[in-house]
Amino acid sequence: MAKKSYFVRYTTIVKALKKGEKSYQEICKSIEDAYRDYGLEPLSYSLRTFQRDINDILSLFEIEIACNSESLYYIKANDSAYKEMNMRMIEDFDLSHTIRFQNNVEQYIMLQSSNIRGTEYIHPLLSACDHRKAVKFSYRFVWQEYTASRMVYPHGLKEFDHMWYLVAWDPQKKGIRTFGLDRIQDFEVTEHVFKRQENFSMEKYFEHYYGIWGGDEQYDGPVVIRLLSTAKYANYLKAVPLHHTQKIVEEDEFECLFELRLTPSWDFTQKLMTMADQVQVVSPESLRDELVEALEYGIGYQNCVDEDDEY
Repeated sequence: MAKKSYFVRYTTIVKALKKGEKSYQEICKSIEDAYRDYGLEPLSYSLRTFQRDINDILSLFEIEIACNSESLYYIKANDSAYKEMNMRMIEDFDLSHTIRFQNNVEQYIMLQSSNIRGTEYIHPLLSACDHRKAVKFSYRFVWQEYTASRMVYPHGLKEFDHMWYLVAWDPQKKGIRTFGLDRIQDFEVTEHVFKRQENFSMEKYFEHYYGIWGGDEQYDGPVVIRLLSTAKYANYLKAVPLHHTQKIVEEDEFECLFELRLTPSWDFTQKLMTMADQVQVVSPESLRDELVEALEYGIGYQNCVDEDDEY
């Protein structure tokens, strides 16, 4: 029970400070409410205990909490991927316990079934990245519909659209390649030590990409993309930007013109297809033509079904 109470305090402090600066008294009130909600015995929460919790949060989750001149506490900015993962873990803990202690939960919540495979490889792959060990596996290529053996040099992992991908140097292809963890089988970390690609950075590599796959060959690099959105859909794009370079160029009560700088790719075209009734590609013309072609193909494919056929 003691360990649980510690974690309740850690998650409550982080949740409270994610909303903004808080005083020690406000944090005490949040912890008091959390203890009551979780059915824990009331706690006399001293400033000394609070300071110890702050130190624990830093060492356990790499989340640094500071105090300003007005005696208000806040979370210091930190772009660490480790911090981001721990933020998610804290949110997951809070969600799981909220569900656990809610009566008749099946009446009020519906979860999407998850069948994500390959997450068991994350730990050994991170270790292989750190120790520069090559990995071997059988890989199922979905589009080509075949399986091949690969030995690659892992350089990192990337999450996209609720899936995990290995980013690795493929000596057979002489280049960086991405592999979906859900399509990996017969995985093995070898004793072969490799030399990491000089100056390789995951952040730099994907800086101008949307998604996981590289840009189309017809583009030498990132291009300026302008998207004209309905005012209604613009609210969504403002809340969930397509890319870190996204900015608003013009806006009125009817439409909003966005500008991005990235390398168009299959992933990006697929995303544009999902909002084609609300967002128009203004430029470049080549991307608009590609989107129109994809949409026309989709319409043609839908119209080719013979209603007399039985499936």
